[in-house]
Amino acid sequence: MSWNVRGVASCAFRRTLKEFLRQYNLDIVILLETKVSGNNARRIIQGAGFNYFIIEEAQSFIRGIWICWKDNSISITTLESNQQFIHTRVQRHNQDPWCLTAKIVKIWPTFQKHTVKFVGDGTTTRFWTERWVNNKGSLLNIATMNITNIESTVSEWINRDGNWNRNILKNYLPEEKTMKILALPPTPPNKENGTDRIGWMHSDNGDFSVASTYKALANWTKPTTTIWSKIWKWQGPQKAKIFIWKAKHNRIPTNHKKARMFASRGDCHLCQNHQEDLLHALRDCPKVSRTWVQLIRPSALQIFFQANREEWMDMNIQQQLEHDQNQNWMDIFIIACWKM
Repeated sequence: MSWNVRGVASCAFRRTLKEFLRQYNLDIVILLETKVSGNNARRIIQGAGFNYFIIEEAQSFIRGIWICWKDNSISITTLESNQQFIHTRVQRHNQDPWCLTAKIVKIWPTFQKHTVKFVGDGTTTRFWTERWVNNKGSLLNIATMNITNIESTVSEWINRDGNWNRNILKNYLPEEKTMKILALPPTPPNKENGTDRIGWMHSDNGDFSVASTYKALANWTKPTTTIWSKIWKWQGPQKAKIFIWKAKHNRIPTNHKKARMFASRGDCHLCQNHQEDLLHALRDCPKVSRTWVQLIRPSALQIFFQANREEWMDMNIQQQLEHDQNQNWMDIFIIACWKM
């Protein structure tokens, strides 16, 4: 079983996990985004009854990966790992081995756009191709000479005295960028500074924080920002607002989602003919669509029923689709979805 838990510290999670293990004979359990590391991680794993485990520790905004199992007849060996994945070799008794990869992928591309390398000893940071001096990109784009070793690390630009090799820096980079490198805290790269690490570019120390992320989000100009704002400012029942917020995030526990988690059937409980995903539950089920047909003006019906989930949500929050133009369609839409 693979489970994106988004945190394992709560008592509710531990009870749920133990119930899973009691009901299902699970050989291997993968937990993603655990948000717990160190001794606390080991205590939670052992408290759940697992005798064996592999941990990729949670670090800053990288939230951790656990692979856990109980049976000593199963052997799992790490082949390669980093903060985003654990690639393993699995074998039971004399059976043929197979590979298993636990990976956090959905949010990483977005996060990666907002990360930067914080240089310690400089041995693992690529001087030319990684973003480490500022948030605008790699130094490769501003080189003033042909680069002979594009794979050189930051540590290779330090002279025998342990200082930046100024002459070479000035040969390859504009004066302004060279001065910025020379001014980087705390000192030129060396072992006393520790190892290089990935950090959050929107904070001074590289640590992820809600405050720094909020400031970054406030400067984004994506169209969806207006939609989130409209939902948040909507003057209606709080439970309905939370419901539509979850629906916009595709976080409603439909039967289809429950089936994937609990290995059960995901049929719609109303029509019993289709898998109940979010769009089916709120729009496409025959017993639900009748209501929408009565509420929406005829000219809007085709686009209403053909739009994908994201388009459908955005359209109904931003546009007027009802018969009576004097009514607020957003009010009708949110309440109708909530009551479906």
